[in-house]
Amino acid sequence: MKLLYTVGDSFTYGEELEDRNHAWPHVLGRQLGYEVVNEGRPGCGNDWSVKRTINCILEHDPDLVVIGWTSCGRVEFNDKYG
Repeated sequence: MKLLYTVGDSFTYGEELEDRNHAWPHVLGRQLGYEVVNEGRPGCGNDWSVKRTINCILEHDPDLVVIGWTSCGRVEFNDKYG
């Protein structure tokens, strides 16, 4: 099966939903026939999304990557790298 990798903030994660399987990455994956790796994270910024996407491509070698960009004003001050 083909692999869809998604990354983004709480909307990608599906935080506002009772069932995260209804978040847009899973809906898109079902429509396209892809297995989904949803790397959405509440409160993340675009910096984190870019770093995480690069790592995921190296880890999972996905067939399709979709990034749910957040607002430009959301800045990441600290991450697991300091």
